[in-house]
Amino acid sequence: MMVSLDIPTALLLCLTLLISGVLPQQIQPYYNPLTQSCRRFAHQTTLLDGKIYIDGGLVDYDAAISATTVNYTNTHLIALDLSNISSYNFPTQQELSKPNNVPSVRGGVLWADSVNKYFYLFGGEYNSTTTPPARWDLWRYDTIGDMWSPTAYDPSASSVQGIAFGAGTVVDDDRALGFYYGGWLSNATVRDWNVSPKLRPGLIQYDMLRNAWSNLTFIDNTPRAEGVLFYIPASDSGMLVYFGGVQQTNGSNETYTGVCKSSVTVTTKADTNCRYR
Repeated sequence: MMVSLDIPTALLLCLTLLISGVLPQQIQPYYNPLTQSCRRFAHQTTLLDGKIYIDGGLVDYDAAISATTVNYTNTHLIALDLSNISSYNFPTQQELSKPNNVPSVRGGVLWADSVNKYFYLFGGEYNSTTTPPARWDLWRYDTIGDMWSPTAYDPSASSVQGIAFGAGTVVDDDRALGFYYGGWLSNATVRDWNVSPKLRPGLIQYDMLRNAWSNLTFIDNTPRAEGVLFYIPASDSGMLVYFGGVQQTNGSNETYTGVCKSSVTVTTKADTNCRYR
């Protein structure tokens, strides 16, 4: 719904924003996320009960893509219903709740819990006008109740930093484990970060049943980012498969190279802390 303001009210609003330090060019105009979006990218998605959930990222509205196209932060949560898809129509879209206090980030991951009908939002970069929180919270969305809530903070999370554009996947069986490998640390993910962006090594594991975190060694100690991670239910405990992205070279935080497309890593780390519901 568009809201019109009279001139005195508009001037008062601008003055208030200037006093509070919010510049006019940071104000994002209202667009209908279902009918006016042209392109979305760098968002988080997950599939749960026949619906694709799209959260955060960047979005372009109502314009042909060009060098001057404005990339706005996507502050909406959208669901696409795949139950009615055919060769003749696009999945039905629905805008769901997304309160202002829930982060709208890019390059994170959504971990689905198909038993309890939740998904968890981990990681991601904040936009240039938002400072990352001093202590990040893991947010959870209830797909039945259409409601967001932060999970209770556990001390095991103290060693986990905000990170973005790593590789995430979930083991959504009796173990309910979320994994996130590599990624970028920067001033868009970590408060008071005052050096150049840095690649992170290692594998983060989140246990949804115990609300507990672990830092694991996955492939080796080489920092990597921007690849993809998959879970394969092969063997008794399953496997994690990593492919693509970039990695640090020559022991320098400033030098990176693409991972060869012929390089595919398979590990049985998916059996870590096996438990049953």
